[in-house]
Amino acid sequence: MKIQNIMIVEDEAILAMDLQHFLKREGYNVEGVFADGNRALDFFVSSGNLDLVITDIYLSGELDGIEMAKVIMRRSNVPVIFITGYRDFLTISKLTEINPAAIIFKPIHSHDIIRHIHNLSVSL
Repeated sequence: MKIQNIMIVEDEAILAMDLQHFLKREGYNVEGVFADGNRALDFFVSSGNLDLVITDIYLSGELDGIEMAKVIMRRSNVPVIFITGYRDFLTISKLTEINPAAIIFKPIHSHDIIRHIHNLSVSL
């Protein structure tokens, strides 16, 4: 399966815009960009057309990226890549418990994102 349609969930506006522009330049469709986990989840449920979710852990609003990802992963087979600036044991433990497709640490490098998306496309 080729990954084509991506949703970005990131509350740092500049990072979200940079990621969106980079992914579009690489030929991916960025279907939505959200700073709030609840809004992103609503979009995910109504879309039905997403191949990948890229999300930060800590988001604006009540629903964080981990809880949002848990709901997504229960409802679908859409992989989730986490981006985070946190490297502490507790955060990493929470992430590995839900078995994400990948964890990418900030600062994000474009080649890391592409490598993970390519690996997912090959393994799906």
